[in-house]
Amino acid sequence: MSLKIILTESQLKKIMKKILTEDEVDKETESNFDSNEPKFHSLETMDDIDDNNQTDKTSNTENGSNLVLLLCGLEHRATDIPKDSQVALLKKNLTGGRKVIGFHHWESDSLLEELSKNPNAKVVLFSMGTGHTSKIANDIKNIKNLYVLEPYPKAKSSIEGAIKKNIPLDNIILGNSPGAGAGMFQGASKTPKGYSHFGSLEYIGGII
Repeated sequence: MSLKIILTESQLKKIMKKILTEDEVDKETESNFDSNEPKFHSLETMDDIDDNNQTDKTSNTENGSNLVLLLCGLEHRATDIPKDSQVALLKKNLTGGRKVIGFHHWESDSLLEELSKNPNAKVVLFSMGTGHTSKIANDIKNIKNLYVLEPYPKAKSSIEGAIKKNIPLDNIILGNSPGAGAGMFQGASKTPKGYSHFGSLEYIGGII
């Protein structure tokens, strides 16, 4: 039995826009990442990640002071990993039993909705997610709770919007290749050598 899916013109335009946007990012970043770089820093297999803590579904008490919101990087390429696996890497070194809620890189509005319920939550924008930095900086209660991790090149102007809002430069963590923000801002932090692009999520989990 065949299944026919009917899309409205509006739905089709949204899908095409998302595909074109991700293709543009591919061209911008693929040549900048080391193709020999491991997908993970210390987790051995996808099973190790998938069996670990995944995205927490519920918000925390105390206005989110024990909560981290993660806007993820790309997920669709062969070298990428899915949202829940990115969340698991962040949680690996996170202390204090804090919860993490992950969002796809295009779900900035959903993240802001969760942030409105939990204004004291920390927010980590990773890779492709850093393109929404200025937007998040405009709405976050405490700019010191915003972290920008290994931004992709076209996110620079958006991050500059957060710098105007006085985000601490220590909260901007640049990667070790141009496609992960190397050299983007003077005075910003850096991911220590030895961490892969996705492995930087483990690193930030240990410092926030």
